[in-house]
Amino acid sequence: MESKEIKFNSVESNLYVLGDGVYFGMDDSSLLTASRHVDRVIKNHIGTLKVTEADLGVMETRMNKTEEKNYTAPLEKYLDVIERRILKTGNLAGIRTPSSKLFGLSYLIAAQTIENSDDMRRWLLSQRDLTDPEKAFDEYEKDHLVYRFDRERTLEEIRKLNQELDPKIPDNYAEFVVVPGYVPSIEDRLDGKQDLIGKLLGSVRFTQLKAKDKTKIEEAKSELVERLKKTTKGPCLSLDAPAIFDQMMRLYKDAPVLIENYGDVLKQPAWQTRLFRLDP
Repeated sequence: MESKEIKFNSVESNLYVLGDGVYFGMDDSSLLTASRHVDRVIKNHIGTLKVTEADLGVMETRMNKTEEKNYTAPLEKYLDVIERRILKTGNLAGIRTPSSKLFGLSYLIAAQTIENSDDMRRWLLSQRDLTDPEKAFDEYEKDHLVYRFDRERTLEEIRKLNQELDPKIPDNYAEFVVVPGYVPSIEDRLDGKQDLIGKLLGSVRFTQLKAKDKTKIEEAKSELVERLKKTTKGPCLSLDAPAIFDQMMRLYKDAPVLIENYGDVLKQPAWQTRLFRLDP
């Protein structure tokens, strides 16, 4: 199996471009400036970044996060809330759910330009299947020895779904996420200690949807990189950052199901002791 070459465009030690993604390391002091640059650039070229009302509520009141899939609150408003919280308390805690807390996962910002990403996912799948329906049906049936499609009826249903979703889908899509990370201090590196200093990783990723080409995406990436290059200070990024970031975000989303299916083991380090009981 051939290994896939991954090409990084390293702009600065804390800023690089990988495909249609821009990744940048930040100190806490750069969070608001960098985030507002992202908000303006995406608004100019792609669309308005929004967060969920649930996340806005958590940041405003520190109430427990509730599950919500619709992104309707402007990122600009969310950033104003973050600024007020920093001025009031001097620090900022990430957003967690009970399940993500078990894995030590949190994020500070999760914003996107489409209200419901499930609509986009279903539209992309329907676009793929409509491009070559017979191939799609063959692939499905290859993995199922018994079940067979009514291909004509299924194709009609796919077309209906695609037509229903199509008005909701923009030309391009962007998402912006900020997660906490850690680096050892220089002193700790020298003496082998494990004390860590909190830093932030920002990720902006673009997806071409209805647009005929990537002109708008390339313009947005170019402007964003120039703005971040001039204003954002932060730690040197690892080349592993994108892959680890992807795994972290998938784990955050999968955590509730993992806890539901494997909670007795995951939530109790001494779960082996529950295999037995004391003699009656």
